[in-house]
Amino acid sequence: MSSIGLGKGDAYTAKVLFPQKPSDEQLADLDFEQFRMPQLANVPAIAGAKAAEFTGSARGDLQRVRSIEAMLSGTGYFSNGTEGQVPSLSGHGAGRITSLLDAEQMIGDDEQYAVAMALMAREQGIPARVVMGFYPEKYAPQETVEIKGSDVHAWVEIAFEDIGWVVFNPTPDEDEQPTPPEQEPKAVPQPQVLQPPPPGQEEADLPPQTAPEPQEVEEEPQTFWERWGQVIIIAGISLGSVLLLLSPLLLVALLKLRRRKKRAKNGTNGERMSGGWQEMLSHATDHRIATLNGATRRENASVLADGFPALALPVQSLAQRADAANFSNEEPTDEQVKKYWEDVIAHTQNMQEPLGFFGKMRVKYSPRSLIHELAAKTATTARTLQRKNRSKPWQ
Repeated sequence: MSSIGLGKGDAYTAKVLFPQKPSDEQLADLDFEQFRMPQLANVPAIAGAKAAEFTGSARGDLQRVRSIEAMLSGTGYFSNGTEGQVPSLSGHGAGRITSLLDAEQMIGDDEQYAVAMALMAREQGIPARVVMGFYPEKYAPQETVEIKGSDVHAWVEIAFEDIGWVVFNPTPDEDEQPTPPEQEPKAVPQPQVLQPPPPGQEEADLPPQTAPEPQEVEEEPQTFWERWGQVIIIAGISLGSVLLLLSPLLLVALLKLRRRKKRAKNGTNGERMSGGWQEMLSHATDHRIATLNGATRRENASVLADGFPALALPVQSLAQRADAANFSNEEPTDEQVKKYWEDVIAHTQNMQEPLGFFGKMRVKYSPRSLIHELAAKTATTARTLQRKNRSKPWQ
């Protein structure tokens, strides 16, 4: 009986059709293909912030893509963690992509750079996907090429109208290895030579000093307003304009503060602990971590653990403590509620640690959780009205 599987000397033969490589001149006037991409979940918040930073003032669809590709390949370094290379973590989950983009020196392999670019492009509304295939070191059309496992490579493809999927490669060259900064040479002490004192000089005849005459400092009463009145008016108008622009952000911050105080203070002690758990879910929503409506606390704790691996154990503990407060026979004490909320606030702050300044500001003023909760309340109200209408007798 023969064994199933590959043996020594087995091989596959395939015929390959090389895809077209349109030039930037051909792509410059084309728009992205318009079709619905699969919805992403647990996208690290830093992907959107870095995408906006990398694209900067780029104009046109192609320039935005090239900007992201160039920043990753031009400022990052390659390492897949093999012997002789700089240490690099494996994987391409949310935590690994966050550490890649937030590092002072980006270090990763082709899979991680491809995932990072695809996520950043999708945050910009660009139809992008990650593709894995083979890049043999040498090949020529119409010739047989031997392909090995070491030839596996990952890249990004973006869909353009009338052309289809176009290849982009954000991975730095494998020769681009980070090097430690050069050490400054130590100063070499020089022998000191004592110099004889300079010969004495006769004092020069100086004219006697005369005190300056006091100047009149009195000003007319209107001088201050004549000088600064227009500046004050312009500054006031500018300040008012800035406050007007910031008013939506301030409103979002005030609504979140009001929501947190209401959850922490209103209701029984068990309800206040439930409010603390809801505060965790709201912060996760602002980080674009999609929790599940109608799921148990432990199920949502698993979702939070996937989005924030460093908080896996704390969120599970918070979920268990909230369940105990709501389903046990004993009402939690005020001290237990206070400690629970202190832990909630500490862990929501830990969620923002991997983010830069702009990433933290985007999460702080994001209306996503407020909109999510409003939509949930609206859906609940609609279902309640439907049930009442069904229960009414026919007239």
